[in-house]
Amino acid sequence: MTRVSSPMQKLQSLLFPLALALACFGCDSSSPPTASTTACDAGPNSANIDVGLSTDLSAGSDLGVLVEYTGDGAYRIENYCDSLVSGYSCAWDVLVTSVDGTVDSFEPDQLEREDFLAAAPSPDADMADGVRLTSFNTTDIDAFTVKTTPGTALRVEAYLDVQDCSGQYVHWLQDGALTDGTSTVTILQPPAE
Repeated sequence: MTRVSSPMQKLQSLLFPLALALACFGCDSSSPPTASTTACDAGPNSANIDVGLSTDLSAGSDLGVLVEYTGDGAYRIENYCDSLVSGYSCAWDVLVTSVDGTVDSFEPDQLEREDFLAAAPSPDADMADGVRLTSFNTTDIDAFTVKTTPGTALRVEAYLDVQDCSGQYVHWLQDGALTDGTSTVTILQPPAE
C-alpha cells in the first residue's frame, strides 16, 4: 500500500529547509569557536535515559539539545546556545520520533515567533510520524514536549547550523550523569515503568 502525503505535509517538508536557510542569511559561515568538527559515528547512537531526573544547562553559556524523560511516555526537549561564550547565534533543526510507538501529542514551550514546531515525517516515512523544531536562539531556551507511547524509545536527530554532525551536542541523563551523543541520530530508551 502506498502512503500519500497531504498537501500540508508536502508544504511543511519544503518550508523547513527554507526557514533554516533564511535564518542563516548573513550569518558568518565559519564555525563557532566552541563547535567541534569531530566526525560522527556511523549509525545511530543508542543509550538509556533516566526517568524523572533533570538538569539545567545555562542559556547563553552551554551548547546543546537536552532531552529529559519525565515518565509515562513524556519527554521534554530543550535547545541551548553558547552565544555569550562564542559570540554566535544558533540555528537548530531537531526531529524526534517514537521508535516502536507513536508520537501522540506535542506542545511548544518557550518558543519565539521565529521558531517553528510542527508534525513532520521521519526520513524513511511518507507520513508525519514525528515532531520537528527549527529554532534560532542566543541566550534563551527553546523547548517543546512530546507524549509518546509509554515504554518506547525516542529517536532524536539534531543539526546545528546545518553541520553534518551535531550528535556531540545532544545531551541526556544516564545513570545520573550528563551524557553526550556520538552520532547525528540518538535513540534513547527509557526504563521500564
